[in-house]
Amino acid sequence: LARVKLSSRAPSQFGLAGVAPEPGLRAGDDGVFEVHPVSTWLQRRELSKAPVRLLKIDVEGGEIDVLRGAVPILVRDAPELILEAATPAEQQALDQHLAPFGYRRLLRFCSTPTWHYSASADSRFFVRWRRAALAARLRWRWIKLQHSISSRMRRAA
Repeated sequence: LARVKLSSRAPSQFGLAGVAPEPGLRAGDDGVFEVHPVSTWLQRRELSKAPVRLLKIDVEGGEIDVLRGAVPILVRDAPELILEAATPAEQQALDQHLAPFGYRRLLRFCSTPTWHYSASADSRFFVRWRRAALAARLRWRWIKLQHSISSRMRRAA
């Protein structure tokens, strides 16, 4: 059992809230809910046999806890993982936790560092992802440059 815990840095931003398992919580208490491993959740919904291709996990520092509950899925399906790691320490912890499963960190997304991890052994796969990411970054820079130039021209007029 657990309860939602608001961030001490920004209590009004629910997107920064986490989950806090606490001893002594009782089912039915206000704000208390059950917490289950991903594999159990899939089994309860009769999806345990369906292959998992992608897991996107953003739980404000609890990513490794979620991954611990997803070990059967990591072993069986080796899905692509998109994981938030806000600090270098969180990133290093994810790297170390996922290395035994054959995962490598590929690309960073978002302003809060969010990483793509893959266990694919196909090097062509990595080349395609890197090319796609480079193209996206170049496109974004081009859009920013166009916006900057048009803004300066409007101000100068």
